Amino acid sequence: MTISKVFGVLAAGVVSSAIGLSTVGAQSNAATFNIYNDVDGIGSEADFLRFGANGQGGNTIEACEDDQVLDLWFYVHNGAAASRNGDHFDGDSVARNTTVDLDINGTSVVGTINASNAAAISNDVNVTCGEGDISLEYVGVSGFRTTAVTDAQLGEYRLHGSDLLNGVGIGYDGGVIPGCWEYLGIVTAQVRVVRAEEAPVATPVVETTPEVVETTSTPTVVETPVENVPEQVTVLPRTGPGSSIAMFAAVATVASLGYNKLARRSS
Repeated sequence: MTISKVFGVLAAGVVSSAIGLSTVGAQSNAATFNIYNDVDGIGSEADFLRFGANGQGGNTIEACEDDQVLDLWFYVHNGAAASRNGDHFDGDSVARNTTVDLDINGTSVVGTINASNAAAISNDVNVTCGEGDISLEYVGVSGFRTTAVTDAQLGEYRLHGSDLLNGVGIGYDGGVIPGCWEYLGIVTAQVRVVRAEEAPVATPVVETTPEVVETTSTPTVVETPVENVPEQVTVLPRTGPGSSIAMFAAVATVASLGYNKLARRSS
């Protein structure tokens, strides 16, 4: 989700009272960012990335609620002397090609300010959660404020390009930020808490050996019909009266032959 990038450019007096500008004079003749330690209402400028829309949340916060949105306060001030800016903003105090960057690493966010003629500086904030595993997800820029006014020569002091804050230009056209309090800017952005899903509890798998059950079965006899087998005919002996007389005659004849043969041997 992307939120509107720019709230609008506020009047210098309104922003000054909101952030409590220090009366401490500039300490450098070259472009240098966030060099003061005693700014009213801010303290150390080196601590320029904080939680809360006004930096009131400090550098560490505990947040465990999934989808919870956190505000980030990002402060940019070139502390060089205004007297070195030059009549046409071409002096040594003017920062050029100034960019701001936010980098998320797990539960840590690192902010960086860079310019082609100034040393880069970085600051970080961290989210903790004692009850679970979380990470952070970038949402977008939610606002921008500045003490600077639109200049006839330099144009409008603003954020340039994408609201991802990935090396985005800040200041007048060309990333120009003159030195002094009247050219500071404050970016507000948002990150979202993402709570890691708890891994499901695995059900232990118990390996079992299947039980072998021996069974005794009676084989099934399948009767297969036999087709076209010629019928066997059994001829039974006829036992009627005619057959009996014939059998008797045959037996008598055999007996008579035996008797005659025996009589010849005896005579």
